[in-house]
Amino acid sequence: MDLWVFLFTVAVAVVPSFSRKMNLTECNGNNTQPLLTLNSYSFVPYPINSPGSLTVSVSVTVNRPVPVGGLRMKVLIQREIIALINIPCTDNIGSCTYDVCHLLDYFKNSSCPQQLIDNNIPCTCDTIQPGTYDLINQTFQVPDITKLTSWSTLALGDYVVKFDLKDGVTGEDVYCLGGKINIKDPNACDGFLCSLFGRRALSNLEALGALLWNWIW
Repeated sequence: MDLWVFLFTVAVAVVPSFSRKMNLTECNGNNTQPLLTLNSYSFVPYPINSPGSLTVSVSVTVNRPVPVGGLRMKVLIQREIIALINIPCTDNIGSCTYDVCHLLDYFKNSSCPQQLIDNNIPCTCDTIQPGTYDLINQTFQVPDITKLTSWSTLALGDYVVKFDLKDGVTGEDVYCLGGKINIKDPNACDGFLCSLFGRRALSNLEALGALLWNWIW
């Protein structure tokens, strides 16, 4: 289930790294009848801690039935360092294309995630009907993303992400969502001294400062 953990982590994190306010961007272009409409959302905390917990509230309207041919989702992930660097598709994680309905078929042989059950949200393509679905204040555990692949394709930091949903047969664009992600280590320290010396060295400096203070006074 590493793939599902990864996709969920990225999907709920498509927010600008320069702002603590959530600001998702639907990029449907000339598509006047998108499959989905994002009504509202709230993700706490942000930046997202990895590993850590994430409380999610999302309201989405499904405007029409899921295409008979199913859905394909193309995910583009780029790491923002000095320039944008494409993250390759490795171990089915990264900038990959997914057969969404095939992946969701996993839940036909097991139960939906409890957070969806608690909010009466279906989790397979054949059970998703037009209507509005609300996920309210549900907490998920975000894994250490640096350990999701067999080699380190992912690291903590800033990412630009885009999701393109298409009809699995016709290739018609049905929905698009994009934005930025900031994922951080919850144990990382902040500030100039930390960035200069690192957490361990900074802790040693703080301890030394405390000893000197006690010795002086």
